[in-house]
Order: sequence, then structure tokens, then C-alpha cells
Amino acid sequence: MKTVFDPSVEKTFERFLPNTRDSRETLTAALQMKEQPIKVIACGMLNAGKSSLLNALTDQLENEVFATGSVRTTTKKAELSHHQFIFTDTPGLDATEADDKEAWEVIRIADVLLFVHNPANGELDELEIKFLQQLAKLPCATQGLEQRFLLVLSHLDSHAQDIENTAETIRGQIKKYLEFEPQTFFVSYTTYRKGYLENKPPLTEHSRIPILRDHLLGQFNHLKATALKLRQDRITEIKAELSSALDQQIKTRSERIKWMNERTAKANSALKTAFEQFAQRTQKRLTDYDKEY
Repeated sequence: MKTVFDPSVEKTFERFLPNTRDSRETLTAALQMKEQPIKVIACGMLNAGKSSLLNALTDQLENEVFATGSVRTTTKKAELSHHQFIFTDTPGLDATEADDKEAWEVIRIADVLLFVHNPANGELDELEIKFLQQLAKLPCATQGLEQRFLLVLSHLDSHAQDIENTAETIRGQIKKYLEFEPQTFFVSYTTYRKGYLENKPPLTEHSRIPILRDHLLGQFNHLKATALKLRQDRITEIKAELSSALDQQIKTRSERIKWMNERTAKANSALKTAFEQFAQRTQKRLTDYDKEY
């Protein structure tokens, strides 16, 4: 990803502050999306149902924009503008290190997070917990997150009997790390797809996909206001983060230079003293030599 800095500045950053690369990329993305539609990000484990959910929310059921499959299919983010939103799919949190980095690049700038979980897996596992812990540490992550973070339990058609108990457990886990219980939506992509393709409205309604879509549309003005403020706060915070890192590096380098100068000065002083002593001894020896001969 390109950054807002010109090549010479970027080269200097890489030389002296390579650990700020994520912040620089996030700043670039935040500036680029400042006036863009609300960004809705789907995240979760591999095969949680993220891609299917986005296909349903955007009615891309015949020609899937978001690739689905029983194996790892989403390795890069996929996006689609629909109903004043930009819907974005991400690689699974349990895929590869490269996929994980790809996912976090967009999660860091999300306006709305759809945290998708397959209830067949029971409560959140270790990787999902780790995700929540990382999310809580992101710049501006806690601002309005209670309204922007939505828990989506997929495969409602297969787990209708016990899905509420699973949801209650997961809400408790999320509260432990994010300090709030998220709004929860139960959805069935299979039911929605059948109803949509066969023109059977009762099935599409039974899938509860329309409930989630209506929630996003109904909250649009609030989400937009929150997003605009969050985007500016995110830009301000990342700038401050980079400025602080730069100040710290300047301080560290200045102290190092001061120490080296003091060390050099001491070495020069010692050398000067030694040379003066040598000169005095040599001069005295020459004087004594003249007296003797």
C-alpha cells in the first residue's frame, strides 16, 4: 500500500522507524476513505459464513461477488458498493499470517464490524479471543464500538434450537474483552438464497437477513455521523502516534549523539593530556641531553 509520504520521507521512515509501517498505511487508508461511504467489514474464522452473508446482504446470489466454498477462498479483501455502504470481505482469522495481515489492514479502518461466527463451533475459540484482545487495543477502537460491532451467528437453519444459548455465552465472552454485550443477529444464508431465487418472500423473511439489512439502513444517519467523527479522530490519533514515535527517536538519537560526543571529548582530552606529557618529557630529555653534551 502506498503512503501519504513522498519516497524520500518514506525511505527515512523505513531507516529510522520501520515499526511504524502499519500506522503509516492505516493513516493513508484513513485519509483516502475520509469522504467514502460507510465501510462495513465482515470478519471471523475461516468458513464462518462471512462471504455468504455479504452476498445475501448485497443480493449477489447468482453471480457471487464474494467467493464462497468449503476451502479457503478469500485470501484478499473483496469489496462492493451497495445501499450507501461499501461491504468488504476479509480472509479468515485462522488462515495464514499473510491473510491475517490483509484482514487487519481493513479491520483497522472499519466503520461497522460484522463479527460472524458459526454456532456449530460452540463458543469463541482461542483465535477469536485473540482477535477481540487485539481489537480492543486498536487506535480509536473503543469509540462508538458498541454501536458499530455486530455479532452475527450464521447457519440459523441448522442450529435454531440451541443458537440462543450459544449467543448468550459468546456475548459474555465479548463483554469480557470489549466491555459491552453486542447486538446479535441470527441469519440463514441457505434459507435466504432459496427464498430469493425462488421468489418466496416468507423464506427470505424467515432467514432474518432482512432484519440485519434493515438495521444497517435504519442506523445509517447515526452510523454516518459516528463514522465521520471516528475517521477524523483516527487520523488525528495516528498522526499523534507517528509524531510521538518521531519525537522518541529524536530524543534517543540525540542522547546517543550526546553520549558519543562526550565520549569523544573525553578521549580527545585524554589524548591531548598524554601528548602534552609526552612533549614535556621529550623536551626535558632534550634539554638534559644538551647539558650533558
